[in-house]
Amino acid sequence: MAARPILGLVAGMLAFGLVAGPASAAVPADVQCNGVLQRVDVRNVTVPSGGSCILRDSNVTGKVTALGASYFQAIHTRIAGDVAGNGAQTLFVEGGSVVGGGFRATRVAQVFLFSSRVTKHVKVDRTTDQVFICGSTVERGSITVSRSSRDILIGGSHSAGCGGNSVRRGSMSVLWNTTDVQLVV
Repeated sequence: MAARPILGLVAGMLAFGLVAGPASAAVPADVQCNGVLQRVDVRNVTVPSGGSCILRDSNVTGKVTALGASYFQAIHTRIAGDVAGNGAQTLFVEGGSVVGGGFRATRVAQVFLFSSRVTKHVKVDRTTDQVFICGSTVERGSITVSRSSRDILIGGSHSAGCGGNSVRRGSMSVLWNTTDVQLVV
């Protein structure tokens, strides 16, 4: 008689294990990034104030947000949503990275977009040090650089290391900027 309850308990545990066993595909998690992440799949990435985040060969199924005085760099990384920085030190997307949404930098000191593809708009406003947009493609949006200063380079000669950009279905506006190093468009 005692064998039946134990057998029932074991059968119940096996059934529970089959139903609640390990998932075959884990859902990517939101990440607060302060360091280097390589070959990861994540949902949304937040770079904390004063933090530094480098994503290399990774996949972000959501968006990237860089907070005040932070540094963000994506190298050969796919980001399904937007890349946005407000008050960040640096936004740097390069090396064949793909941004499925828009790229927005507001009051960011340095903006670098090299050899990458952005599906929607590239909007840079009130950048205080450098804006370099080189060898990149904007699929269905515009490039707008406004009220920024110091050093602005939007496409240039390949010999200077800054190839031209392609805006497929949109326009480009460079308005109300003040430079003391260069303004090349």
